Amino acid sequence: MTHVFLTHGHPDHIGGLVDGEGRPVFAKAEHLMGRVDLEFWLQNPSPAVQRALVPLRERIRPVEDGEEILPGVRAVASFGHTPGHMSLEAISEGKRLFIFGDAAGHYLLSLRFPQAYLGFDMDKAQVVRTRARLFQKVSEERSLITAYHFPWPAVGYIRREGEGYAFVPAFFEF
Repeated sequence: MTHVFLTHGHPDHIGGLVDGEGRPVFAKAEHLMGRVDLEFWLQNPSPAVQRALVPLRERIRPVEDGEEILPGVRAVASFGHTPGHMSLEAISEGKRLFIFGDAAGHYLLSLRFPQAYLGFDMDKAQVVRTRARLFQKVSEERSLITAYHFPWPAVGYIRREGEGYAFVPAFFEF
C-alpha cells in the first residue's frame, strides 16, 4: 500500500493505523488527511487520536479541498460530519467514482430526508448543506459512489427521488 487517505478523525476511521504496540500498520505508506480536520483533532484529541494520530503526526500530509493527491484522484471538502471531513473523487477513462467516507450519512435516512442529520454529525447545519451539494452533484453526473457505512455492496448510484434521493446499488457491472 502506497497511500492511506483519512477522511476524518473518528475512532472507527483511524483505529487501525497503529498496532497494539503503537507502531504504524502501513509503515511505508504516505498518510494524507484534510488539513482542517487534522488540525481540529490535534487541538482536541480524543483517546483514539492520542493513540493513532498523534504518534503518526509527522507522517501525515495535510491536504486541501480540490488538491489532486494522486493522478486522477482529488480531495473534496465535505465538512459537517466532522469540522474538516474530506471525500475523494476519482476519474479514470471518463468514469467517476465518488468516495463519500461518512459524508453521505445513512443510506436511507440521509438520502430520503436530506434536511436531516445524524447524531454523529458534529455541525448539523453544515452537514445538511454539504449533503445537498454532493447528492445533487453525483446524481446529475451519474457518478458511481461508495460510502463507508452503506450496506453491501456499498457501491452504487444516487438518484433524485421526490424531495430527496435514493441509493441504487450496483451489484454487477460489465
